[in-house]
Amino acid sequence: MRGKPAAPCCISFCIGVAIGRYLLEGHVPFQATFLVVAFLLVGAAIAALLWQRRPLTTFLLLVGLTLAGALRYLLATAVTHDPRHIVHYAEQEVPVVLRGVAITSPDQRPGRALVTLRAGQVVLPAQTADVRGKVLLSVRTDRCPIRYGDSLQVEGFLRLPRDQRNPGEFDHREYLRARGVYATISCRDMECVHYVEGSHGCWLLAKVVYPLRERITRTIDRSLQGEQASFLKGLLVGERGEIPAELRQAFANTGVVHVLAVSGLHVGFVLLIVSSLCSVLRMPSGVRLAATYAVLVLFVLITEARPPVVRASIMAAVLLGSAALHRRSNVYNSLAVAGLVVLLINPFELFQAGCQLSFAAVVSIVSLHRLVQSSMAPVLMRAVERDSLFGTSVLPLLSVSLAAQLGTLPLTAYYFGRVPIVSLVANLLVVPTVGMIVALGYTTVIASLLSWQVAKLFAASNWLLLTALIRGVEWMGDLPFASVSYVRPRLLHAVAYYGLLVCTPHLREARWRLRTLVFVSLLATAALLGDAFRPRAMLEATVLDVGQGDAIFVRFPNGRCLLLDAGPADSTYDAGRHVVEPFLRYRGVRRLDALVITHPHNDHYGGATHLLRSLPVGEILAPGQTQDEPLYLTLCRVADSLAVPWRVVHAGEELLGFDPAALFVLHPPPQFVRQEGAPPYGLNNTSVVLLLVYGRTRLLLTGDAESEAEQAILRFGPLLRSQVLKVGHHGSRTSSGETFLAEVAPELAVISVGAWNPHGLPSPEALARLAKQGARLWRTDRQGAAVLRSNGQQWHLIRWKRRVPTLGELLSW
Repeated sequence: MRGKPAAPCCISFCIGVAIGRYLLEGHVPFQATFLVVAFLLVGAAIAALLWQRRPLTTFLLLVGLTLAGALRYLLATAVTHDPRHIVHYAEQEVPVVLRGVAITSPDQRPGRALVTLRAGQVVLPAQTADVRGKVLLSVRTDRCPIRYGDSLQVEGFLRLPRDQRNPGEFDHREYLRARGVYATISCRDMECVHYVEGSHGCWLLAKVVYPLRERITRTIDRSLQGEQASFLKGLLVGERGEIPAELRQAFANTGVVHVLAVSGLHVGFVLLIVSSLCSVLRMPSGVRLAATYAVLVLFVLITEARPPVVRASIMAAVLLGSAALHRRSNVYNSLAVAGLVVLLINPFELFQAGCQLSFAAVVSIVSLHRLVQSSMAPVLMRAVERDSLFGTSVLPLLSVSLAAQLGTLPLTAYYFGRVPIVSLVANLLVVPTVGMIVALGYTTVIASLLSWQVAKLFAASNWLLLTALIRGVEWMGDLPFASVSYVRPRLLHAVAYYGLLVCTPHLREARWRLRTLVFVSLLATAALLGDAFRPRAMLEATVLDVGQGDAIFVRFPNGRCLLLDAGPADSTYDAGRHVVEPFLRYRGVRRLDALVITHPHNDHYGGATHLLRSLPVGEILAPGQTQDEPLYLTLCRVADSLAVPWRVVHAGEELLGFDPAALFVLHPPPQFVRQEGAPPYGLNNTSVVLLLVYGRTRLLLTGDAESEAEQAILRFGPLLRSQVLKVGHHGSRTSSGETFLAEVAPELAVISVGAWNPHGLPSPEALARLAKQGARLWRTDRQGAAVLRSNGQQWHLIRWKRRVPTLGELLSW
């Protein structure tokens, strides 16, 4: 790449980081070997350069950078090998005392605050140990008084962050690891947080950065209220915790969620403000450059060095430096330098959605916007003059928006399961408005230093813009065609898309037509091989990990989909929103043919309300037992408003439409259910129990059935025999009786139960009875979701967590 030497270097380093993650992670002895080989290759490259062997120099240098990328990733993961690291003291069964220093300001969320601590000491019941590493403190409070540098003593449960427990679920552990955080500690209130004498931390952060950050947030809180204030905090300093989830979803549906992240747009306005001030003060060029660099560093620190800000700031620094030295700069080169710096600092960022989308958008805009504009101009310019406002302003903005969307489309579909349709129009309106809001926000902060009355005038103007923006985005997000659900693209689809995107502009040239033909032929061959590897006529059942609750998804060979329960929901957590819906999007499910509510307990129906609002549901099947809880009544009202049929099922029925599989209702009989009032044997024993039969394989789904229900089910005798049993009532001692287990004779028993649940489930008695029966055990609290597939002959337990894929899996992705 002539004129862009940093680009192949960055690509090689990225390949090395990926090799380190997918092939070498955990292999500590490789680190020393890679270090020696990398130095030898760099030395050989220098020698080849001295001997004027340029191709050999380039090859050796790129191979050396690849090894360096792998080494950098291995070194980043090696921090936990220290026996003093906090990760080795997590997962304690009792509360601990952690002493540490706050190294961030509080991230205030509804009802709780998050603060990152640098751990110093942990006090366990049997020992006190000096530790190291970062810990995320979560404390329930509406206003957190903790400040950067505070020495704290915290009482709470020290845990590892939740990892990816279900296919398609957001991996919170990986997200925190990318920020150097390996453990969490939760406190019920601020009374569990005690201040220790002394303040620690960096002087620049303690005396300049965080006071300035607090000044900005205080100014916003003093001048604005509600969602307008929360939104402006997110735009100016990156505090997005107070932005309502519904508003974030509206921005995502509209395809403008990128404006919520502090990024290049904000860096541009900072540079504009600094440049204007320098011009007014008539600073010399050298002083102006130094001042601009200082402000950029300060801005990066104020926004807590988020990758989009780091990327944009580095690019700006390279471009400004090139201009000061009177050298031509290349955008691709600047972007590659920014990528190298980001990955050298933190190689985990390569696998973060935000970092990928940020770099992909910039590359797309730079490489495609002129082509897009030249292609759109002949069509759109027929109705207006070329030198009109549309031709000079709107058309360039439209081409930039379309170029960014074209370049990020596979990533957007992969991570969010949706493709925004109105984003082209929305970006035309939202991006300029956000620019004015950011400019007014910074102006309000600066004006507040001089006159609060003047600052109020700017804040009032900003309130109008913020309100118009929020209401406009909500309106566009609610449009039925705002976005469409999209099946998560396979690797082959992404390769094909980007390959054709690169080839299309050059198809007028004969050599590019030949290359495109060869490329398409190779993709077609790979697709055929992928079809050969893909299993046919399979039934899939997934017992999801929704915490302390149940949610089981079944996809039948004929393509129909059934969901049995939807997990719990309350004011802070909704399994339907956070677990079940992402899983369904990941699996490409656009409609549920049936939703079964086994019984009216929140841990089984709580997430169903969100699912009804998110995707079409054919019918709801339930035992007919009523419940007066507000959440259950809300579920009934939502189902009625959406005209979703609600059908009562009883023991002895067969649910039709799932051929060639069969689905039988074994419980409850009518005497276990009351239309009004409390049921005679309790709510758990009104659970719908289903038997799924496919060929020679069987799966028994028991809900929360306890001993009374099990005794009633025993009348089906040999029909109960099943290779797989979903254990009743989360493994409580009142379920899984010996007689019942002897009749079912399961080979695999799956327990859906929440980690560290307050009920002590699964009970030792139930576990002992299952062990006596000889059943293999799978617990969602320890192993995550259980994914089962049947070909009609036997069940296969599928490994779905990250690992090095086989050739067949690569082709079928």
